[in-house]
Amino acid sequence: TSKSVTEGKATIWQHGNEVFYNPVQETNRDLSIIVIKLFQELRQKEKEQGLRHARVRGDEGIRVLEALSASGLRSIRYAKEIDGLQEIVANDFDEAAVEAIRSNIVRNDVAPGKITVSHNDAAVLMYLNRSPGKQFDVVDIDPYGTAAPFLDAAVQAVVDGGLLCVTCTDLAVLCGSHPEVCMSNYGGMSLKGKFCHEMALRLLLNAIERAANRYKRHIVPLVNMHIDFYIRCFVRVMASPAGVKNSISKTAVVYNCTNCTSFYLQPQGRIQPIYEKHKMARKAAKKSASAAAVDADATVPAEEESEPSKAPLQEEERKVIGQKHGPAIGPPCGPNCDVCGSHFHVGGPIWSDALYDTEFVTRALAHVETNSSLYGSQERLKARLTALLDEDPHEVLFHDFSAMTQIMKINSFSPILFKSALQSLGFTTSISHTYPLAIKTNAPSTIVWDVMRHWYKDNPATLTPSPNSPAAKILAKEPSIPPVNFEIPPPAKEKKPRFLKNPAPMWGPATRATGKRTATRPDEEAAKKAKISDPQEE
Repeated sequence: TSKSVTEGKATIWQHGNEVFYNPVQETNRDLSIIVIKLFQELRQKEKEQGLRHARVRGDEGIRVLEALSASGLRSIRYAKEIDGLQEIVANDFDEAAVEAIRSNIVRNDVAPGKITVSHNDAAVLMYLNRSPGKQFDVVDIDPYGTAAPFLDAAVQAVVDGGLLCVTCTDLAVLCGSHPEVCMSNYGGMSLKGKFCHEMALRLLLNAIERAANRYKRHIVPLVNMHIDFYIRCFVRVMASPAGVKNSISKTAVVYNCTNCTSFYLQPQGRIQPIYEKHKMARKAAKKSASAAAVDADATVPAEEESEPSKAPLQEEERKVIGQKHGPAIGPPCGPNCDVCGSHFHVGGPIWSDALYDTEFVTRALAHVETNSSLYGSQERLKARLTALLDEDPHEVLFHDFSAMTQIMKINSFSPILFKSALQSLGFTTSISHTYPLAIKTNAPSTIVWDVMRHWYKDNPATLTPSPNSPAAKILAKEPSIPPVNFEIPPPAKEKKPRFLKNPAPMWGPATRATGKRTATRPDEEAAKKAKISDPQEE
């Protein structure tokens, strides 16, 4: 069967399932258009400031590569909905997809030369365009499954300061169901748990960072989020040997308790400041004091001139003249959990730096609110971006509030009360865009469970926990903090939708495209019959 599909300003023609198309990913495509528009503005601003990595090709606009284009819908939308693009290369390895791209370009009256159709292996094409002068300003990779095989080529095919857009739909791998596959694809061990979708994002970011570091490049995250059944990452790739050195402090291993779900982060490296030597610092201090005295029309006492202080200066009194990189200090925990005494599962390494750029996401949300009529998924985009902004980008992973109450065998209560108690102790709290009952905080796991112990004392469970249960082991320890305040604080901001229900049943990944291969092709049927009837094959 054949049908036309309209999305945004583009209309494509679908012939059965020959070429892949999934309407669920309209949110992905809408978000990509918004991010590229804002990236254009950012590059133009940097160009006006004369920044090195903003040297675009004159005023001709940016070049975009869609490495896995399928029907060409995304490339056509880019061409018709983003002003100022110089060229879009729509590539696919499947012959049926390339034919569909060419046909859909003609149907949509795209200006000649705006979209260049390429029939090539995506990785090969990117390797062929990794030299300066051939690189793309934007590289978009949206495969069916994992993007891991394309990362090495992608980080080289994008210009310095360019935008790399990556989608992964293999969440069963990234969320702990196949940790051995995750290790081989992304170089990290995945863990099961409610924080698995955030961990999936951080595993992918770490894999991109490791790939970029091999070529003296590093990434700067702009927008990274879990949407429906996939994760989508937008990062800038910067050429900077110094930035590559600093990557050592942006990755960590996760220790996750097998019973109470507490977790600890072990950084893999650290950066330490190098201070000027004491003798140099004292000379600088004396010179500064002498200059100040002259300005005040005073003289420096003779004893200070002849006998400068020999006392060592404090670090804050000395000038930082550099930094050194080295291994981190650890481990952050013992062999058994401090909360319940259980063992740990070890995951990662994962990206442990900021998950997104607050200013960039704020601009993206404002753009959607101002131009909502342009995007079919504008309600879901607003909700996702609002939830992302409410999440602390610097805190890594979170505690599952629902799981904590289940472990303690108590009735669930408002997570706002729990967050209020942590805030009264001076800690920060936020939600996670991946899970509405997340407790994301800078409080240690031991403090988080101390707060739960206090709640249990005031609101005990109906049934006494069995002696060997995690709850009994947790309650066997007294809280290390005084009683806390469980009060609902006044609302700080206007409530907006953050977690929307799926708009239709079966809202998820679509069936892989068949290409030109179908079950009813006559040549396949004839070959099958010939093989069965050939006595030499038996």
